[in-house]
Amino acid sequence: MLRIFPEQLHIIDDRVVFSESYHHIKNVIRLKTDDRMELIYNGNLFLIEIESFIIKKKEISGRIIKKSIVPDICSGVKIAITPVKHRFDEAIENMCQLPIDKIIPFYSDHSIIRYDNKKEKKLLDRWRNISKSSAMQSRAGKIVDIDSISSFDNIVLMKGVYKIAFSIVKDCRNIRELSNEIMNRDVLAIIGPEGDFSSNEKNIFENMGIPVVRLSGNILRTGNAGVIISTILLYMKGKI
Repeated sequence: MLRIFPEQLHIIDDRVVFSESYHHIKNVIRLKTDDRMELIYNGNLFLIEIESFIIKKKEISGRIIKKSIVPDICSGVKIAITPVKHRFDEAIENMCQLPIDKIIPFYSDHSIIRYDNKKEKKLLDRWRNISKSSAMQSRAGKIVDIDSISSFDNIVLMKGVYKIAFSIVKDCRNIRELSNEIMNRDVLAIIGPEGDFSSNEKNIFENMGIPVVRLSGNILRTGNAGVIISTILLYMKGKI
């Protein structure tokens, strides 16, 4: 069953009217009157039966069959990751199909690409649309937040989270050693560029007591690392 996340929803008694994804619903998926679908809006899940397509306004009206509260599904996993030039959209799409809470792109000393303000805004809009599409495709209970691109300093100074840095060097800790902290606290995974963190950044991790771990002997592309690390942390926290 189709599930969407409308930004606006007009509710009148037991009826709803919305315009979100009008073309996709009517012309791509080709739902018809009397078909059912789900809407998530303001923390509520609405099961509706489509009554009509208002062509002039490009709106859909439906009858509410059931309304329920979406349970709190915060997983306690956030991912800070450096953008890369190739296939980063795909990485965002795949991570957003998992029940993580947030993705925070950031620049590291070894980041190859950096964007001006205009390009950043355009990319953020695209990544947030990808996150929304991924939530619809995976029938998630929420859309994964995509933060504005941050700096390394802001990432390591974030409060209220247990920070873990992921590196490609061999003499790192095993993630299993951190299982108690991962299970019992909100976690921020810090994933650096494919050239790894700089010596200065590694010194900052050490001085701030941020553990640095390595997953395996293989060096992963940044996008693949984001998906794999998200999955591992969710599994360790019992969220998947």
